[in-house]
Amino acid sequence: MTQPIAILLVEDNIDDVDVLRRYIRRAAGSFRVEIAYNGADALEKARVHPFDVVLVDQHLPDLPGEKLIARLREVVPELPAVMLTGHGDERLAVEVMKAGAYDYLRKDDLEPQVLLRTLHNVLERARLEAEVRRANERLLEWAIRDGLTGLYNHRHFQELLRTEFARALRSGRPLACLLLDLDHFKQVNDTYGHPFGDEVLKMLARTLQAEARKGDVIARYGGEEFVLALPDTDAGGAQTLAERICQRVAAEPFVHDGHTTPVTVSIGVSSTADPRVRSERELVKLADGALYSAKRQGRNRVCLADEPDGALGPITTPPPLQVPRAEMRAQVRRLFVDSLLQVLELAESGADHRDHSRRVADLATQFGRVLGMNEDELDVLQTAALLHDIGRVGISDTVWLKPGPLSDEERAKVDQHAAMGEQVLRRADFLERERRAIRHHHERWDGGGHPDGLAGEAIPLAARVIAICDGFEAMTAPRAWRGAFSIDEAMRTLVQGAGTVYDPELVQRFFEVVRQAQRTEERR
Repeated sequence: MTQPIAILLVEDNIDDVDVLRRYIRRAAGSFRVEIAYNGADALEKARVHPFDVVLVDQHLPDLPGEKLIARLREVVPELPAVMLTGHGDERLAVEVMKAGAYDYLRKDDLEPQVLLRTLHNVLERARLEAEVRRANERLLEWAIRDGLTGLYNHRHFQELLRTEFARALRSGRPLACLLLDLDHFKQVNDTYGHPFGDEVLKMLARTLQAEARKGDVIARYGGEEFVLALPDTDAGGAQTLAERICQRVAAEPFVHDGHTTPVTVSIGVSSTADPRVRSERELVKLADGALYSAKRQGRNRVCLADEPDGALGPITTPPPLQVPRAEMRAQVRRLFVDSLLQVLELAESGADHRDHSRRVADLATQFGRVLGMNEDELDVLQTAALLHDIGRVGISDTVWLKPGPLSDEERAKVDQHAAMGEQVLRRADFLERERRAIRHHHERWDGGGHPDGLAGEAIPLAARVIAICDGFEAMTAPRAWRGAFSIDEAMRTLVQGAGTVYDPELVQRFFEVVRQAQRTEERR
């Protein structure tokens, strides 16, 4: 049942009160009217009771109407106000509107229809303004929060860390940093799939929130890495918290969707008491070095930056072998890929395409295992499959998500997305093999594809694998203009394209992937 519109009428003239009440009763709709005969009474009622709109007489016994409106806005900022004016007060009423009133009504011209129309317009404006405020609040949250875990994101953490570091310097009080990494997380994703891995990340986020204090800053740093800034905490206190987190995570195997897997974390600890810390950046670097020490010592442990095994060395002249180049390169690669995936996930936010890239990557990883790829080849294949549509960020949704046939110009734009994806990764020399797979995943076995018209085995193997997985996933997922293909229908379409669109031998091997998936589904 619709709640009546609550009106606070602030009017000291009893005759005007009776007239306004009569007009409101004659108006269409359901209204509840409460009377305040002076400004003090109105402020008290507004503090205690919720109202949808307030009608304020311009001349009250204890304070002018315009001042009451200003006071009401301090008490209930979102409460819309309408000024009631006497004859000849119109110019003053306009000035009052500039001070905060939504509208004004001249008592001499007042009629039920005019009153109802004004109330409707004011309430509609208030509703729209509330929607704008909520939208702005959501945008602010999206700008500073990680979409998966709800924790602060990397960029906002850096801003908060700068603030906390400056405060620690001014006050002389300690500040500590924890950098955490989930152990063997890639294996979790490869074994159980990315949706399962996402639930593990959310579980760890909840654990960190439960263990941390209210004033601690918690963020997802990137991928499976998390970071905490701990104000007023020395290295000993930070170590105690880190060990508590480490023990709690290890003691609670993760259970989701019928699967159970042990989860552990490695944690690096640093603090401003370390003489090497001269900036917030060095504080995180030392925690990062300690984290790598925890990894090298066997994982599932805490290392302090000021321990010999956990030290990074002087920041200005780090020992050349303190952080192995391969590990540093792997970290940069992981952070870069995670950043691109966040961009791609935003682009794939439409209901038809959400998680498309992750599903293609899961299929491609399973296919790579069937083909006997080694771990390095599987890693390249999985990354390329995750990013195979990264070039779509340069194509508008009106074209990419168009439900009907594309024009020649639109088709040309879509056909360029593979080449555009390779361009996005051009400066990332550590993704050279992934770039080739992404550029050529829309080539055809017969040479009729794009962007370069490669044919047969001149097309990189990873690109040929992704082409089949991409086609299969697209066919078996529903779209706005059609339902999902059955698995048999999708496989028949792949077979029809074998030797022209797809590598014929790989199409035959893909049957093994589908059969494995069906057997897994039957066992559940």
